[in-house]
Amino acid sequence: MSTSEAENLRMQGNTAIQKGDASTAATLYTEALQLEPDNHLLLSNRSLALLRLGKDEEACADARRCVCVCPEWPKGHSRLGAALYSLGKHAEAVKAYEAALALSPDDTGVKAALEDAKQAAARSSIEAQLRPAVLDFAARKQAASALLSAGKFAEAAKEYEGALRAMDELLGKLPERDANPMRDAIGKLREQMYKELVAAKSRKGTQTDTSKA
Repeated sequence: MSTSEAENLRMQGNTAIQKGDASTAATLYTEALQLEPDNHLLLSNRSLALLRLGKDEEACADARRCVCVCPEWPKGHSRLGAALYSLGKHAEAVKAYEAALALSPDDTGVKAALEDAKQAAARSSIEAQLRPAVLDFAARKQAASALLSAGKFAEAAKEYEGALRAMDELLGKLPERDANPMRDAIGKLREQMYKELVAAKSRKGTQTDTSKA
């Protein structure tokens, strides 16, 4: 009796998710899971509904449980990959999608998702390596600004020039991707620093001319 009732709730949930009502779908899947806690289809479907509701952690938990219950089912691994990707855990998402692809080698959707996850993982790795350097540049910029405010224009200009050279080296290490947020952030910081460098040099020249008068 509980099996047929759980299946009925699952079908209702599927209808709700197809209509874009993830909230109702999640509720229906939850009711069904109370009857069949280890039903991998229900766990997979609720993971999808929760993901669409922005509940990434809960979606990931359901996907992990789905994989544990039915490790040979490829969709469970792909659900896990989607949840991990949404959580920003791109390297783990790659592993999940690879597991799904190993079980279903011809799945073009999984292949595309795996490629996206690999690219995201590569970007995350680069950004993690560069972040300390960017923070250091920000600190140097702050120090140069302080020198500028103190009227030490020559010292400020020297600090800015050193920071800009290092910034150029850093930009050269980044991949050519217009959408790379780290590259955009560095570019904006460099532009701002250059403007302040020009201002520092200009004020230095004015100060020198005044001292000669």
